[in-house]
Amino acid sequence: MTLDDQIALFSQIPLFEGFDTQHLRLLAFGAEERKLIKGSKLFTHGMYSDGGYIIADGRVDLLHENGIEIFGSYSAGALIGELALISDSTRFGTAVAKSEVLTFKISRALFHKMLSEYPQIANLLQNRLAKNLQEFLDQVEKIHNKYV
Repeated sequence: MTLDDQIALFSQIPLFEGFDTQHLRLLAFGAEERKLIKGSKLFTHGMYSDGGYIIADGRVDLLHENGIEIFGSYSAGALIGELALISDSTRFGTAVAKSEVLTFKISRALFHKMLSEYPQIANLLQNRLAKNLQEFLDQVEKIHNKYV
């Protein structure tokens, strides 16, 4: 995959909405390519999380810690583990390749470096995360009110 192809892929990621080509190029240039064969694990439940994975090709299932229940399936254009781009955490599931998979890992260090060098991106993300958190809290309140 060429750098331009990576930039086009990264531009589809909702977290990166509003990033210009220069910012996406930095992320793409610093991303670590990883190929998986069907059945191999991208990460396992409880592992330390030090970055997020963008799926470029193939499909990955995220399994519950019991290894059976599926939380979700992800394919090209998905970002798995976006919380790990921002803060220390552990993986809450196991990601298994359901086909041959191509991913690009964006490390927390790379992401933080970009945010420190481009404060306008940090502000954009802060506003987006605050909006998402408020929407989540509104949904929780609606659910709570249904049962109280």
